[in-house]
Amino acid sequence: MPKFQYTIRGTRYLDTPLHEHLDTLFTSHQCQAKFHETKSRLVIELEGEEASIRALEPELLKEISQIFDVHSFVKTASDMRAKRMKKRIPESKSLEEELKKAVKLLNRGDIVAVKTSTGFHLICNAAKTNAIKKLRTLLTQPTKPFPVIFRNLISAQKYTLLSKIEKALLSEPEHPFVIVRKKNLHRLEKERYKYILSPHINPLNRRLEIALAPTPFYEKIFSEVAFPLVCVPVTNNGKVITDAEELRQQFGDTIKQICQDTQNIDHPSSVWQVIYGKPVRMDKEIVPSLPAQYTNVKIDFETTNVGKLTLAPMRILLDASGKAQPLYSALSLLFAAQPIDKIDFSPFPIDSETILELHQQWERDENTIQSRSLLTLFDAIATLSGTLYEKSFQTESILLAEGHFEVCEEDLFDYNIAENSFSIDIVSAWKRNNKLKHLASTLANTIAQIIADEAIKAQKPVYLHGSLLHFRDMTELAIEKLREANLEVLY
Repeated sequence: MPKFQYTIRGTRYLDTPLHEHLDTLFTSHQCQAKFHETKSRLVIELEGEEASIRALEPELLKEISQIFDVHSFVKTASDMRAKRMKKRIPESKSLEEELKKAVKLLNRGDIVAVKTSTGFHLICNAAKTNAIKKLRTLLTQPTKPFPVIFRNLISAQKYTLLSKIEKALLSEPEHPFVIVRKKNLHRLEKERYKYILSPHINPLNRRLEIALAPTPFYEKIFSEVAFPLVCVPVTNNGKVITDAEELRQQFGDTIKQICQDTQNIDHPSSVWQVIYGKPVRMDKEIVPSLPAQYTNVKIDFETTNVGKLTLAPMRILLDASGKAQPLYSALSLLFAAQPIDKIDFSPFPIDSETILELHQQWERDENTIQSRSLLTLFDAIATLSGTLYEKSFQTESILLAEGHFEVCEEDLFDYNIAENSFSIDIVSAWKRNNKLKHLASTLANTIAQIIADEAIKAQKPVYLHGSLLHFRDMTELAIEKLREANLEVLY
């Protein structure tokens, strides 16, 4: 059975015996473990089936993070020789020719499809804006950020700001994707670089979702090109396309070539982000069993809870297809705030007759939902600021808000707490200042303050989780406030 070694560097903040805390976890995954602990480092030697170890890793990191303030989490395989020998197998002539053609197409800005064991991915030159625009048109994704693959850490550091923990995550054998901050290159730096990342990779903020070359196939591509690659999985009705004929039917001649990733190694599927010095998995929430003394804070797309408080329900109109959209969320909040004849609808791209029909529909509670999600408020401020009326993916308004975030301790939205629920008044503040930077920052700061106030009132350790942890700056501000109040925070 394969053996792996995990090296965790960090500072202990719990005196829990490791065997007592982790043995149950290893037993449930049928793995054997040995521990070596020093003052600032923990080494775990793990033996078991590879599939079991992969399933164990996210839970292991989560459990370790409850005992250690983790600075780095590095995995190494005990037998690297087999991997090195695998890479020495000579390529067939046809594969070499296939790679040469792919490199030629990527250099001139075309799109290439890569078939992997999990389905098709489309790749293109991340430095060619025309290639990115072509890919967006092809996938009908006008603003959704695209993942980027770099050759190595040296290449990634040219374009992004990487902490030690982010470097350690990127260097793991599975090469997970990590959300990092993009460098703001000044003019002289741009002149030095032959390739500059297209701003159209993420037009919403300065975050990038990146990974290092995940398979030998990509390493061979990078041996011939010096630019990073955008890599996007291809889906149809939410399912990854695995059939070449289906790919051709959907995209036709736009796909110039299909390559085979012959090593049969899965592309990285996990997505991580470092929040306040700790790696957190973004694509899959792992909820530990927590003692009753913790204050549960869940800031989510469905229901938002802060301790015993729940976000008050908001009656929100849906569009004709039954989806929540920023324009309809904003109109719903305006309808609830004041009489229709007192509202100025001139900033919105909608005629008065339609507004009247929507208002009557809202009053009848027809085609509406009772939303308890903070995402609804972020959607609404995107429209109230005149920035976004219809979103093309779920978290678009969140990413927009993050791009305009700044700390503002004093100027917060008014909020009300009644009968174990809280509500935030954004309409009154919108009348005074409708700029997205003001509305986005104020909402994020208000949420962080509500979390801190309720946790301080309860005087319990806090477990912070939910989908809105994607909003890294807001989450870090909340954690900072909680730690200033000497409260233990898990997330």
